[in-house]
Amino acid sequence: MTKTPRKHAALIKAWADGAEIETRYDETFGWTPALPPYWHYDKQYRIKPTSFTKRIRITAGNEPDGIYVIYKDNNNNLELTFDSEGVLIEAKVL
Repeated sequence: MTKTPRKHAALIKAWADGAEIETRYDETFGWTPALPPYWHYDKQYRIKPTSFTKRIRITAGNEPDGIYVIYKDNNNNLELTFDSEGVLIEAKVL
């Protein structure tokens, strides 16, 4: 008979081996450090990513008092990659 692993088994093993774990309740909340992780069945957990990428659209123009910039999340023209601390490590024009 094959045993089914518990819901967070792989993450618990990674945490035991030193991985940093983040948690959130659902998609409407952001990821936060799980210090320590409590492994609630109804929460989401993940290994803290080493970097993340955000694609945005930047539109700039002139106004009488200077240049304006608008950031949007659709029709992306710029890809920004950050390290796990939020420091920009790469920028690409799409």
